Amino acid sequence: YCDFSKATNDAGFQKWLGYVDVKSVPTYFYVQKNSSFSTQYVPIPFEIERVNIGGAMNLTSGIFTAPRPGTYFFAFTGDVRFLGPSTNILALIVELQLNGQRVGSSRVTESNTAGNVHSELTMQSTLNLIAGDKISLQITFMTAGGVSFLYDNPNADQRFNHFTGWLLEENLAGLL
Repeated sequence: YCDFSKATNDAGFQKWLGYVDVKSVPTYFYVQKNSSFSTQYVPIPFEIERVNIGGAMNLTSGIFTAPRPGTYFFAFTGDVRFLGPSTNILALIVELQLNGQRVGSSRVTESNTAGNVHSELTMQSTLNLIAGDKISLQITFMTAGGVSFLYDNPNADQRFNHFTGWLLEENLAGLL
């Protein structure tokens, strides 16, 4: 609260307007896959929760629900495995979805593969969200025939597919 009765030379006179990183509740998550995944047009679920402060990320459904309005950052890293050999062009696309609509995508392709090939894909995004907005990742294209998929190896305790996000700045006024 600002005391408007103080003169500019009084002790405690405020000389700036605004706020200093005020958040009502912190919100951030980091989740991982523990198995390969190849289903198209559904949110990618995650099996391992490393951190989920605020509880906004649902592992089973693969959906993050914004608990409050603000600016959020999201990042995904995935390992795509292409089975070969193949002389065809092989591809896989993962999209970042906001309320079921694409807001970003990442594609990886390979061609003339001699054998099994792994390729990394990444995606980052900063989005203004309102409370209740839903963020998810989906495979929206992959070469037919089961020759491309997101790869993880649970037997070797390896994690290649990671999804993370956090609230950068809460919109305290609730307007975006």
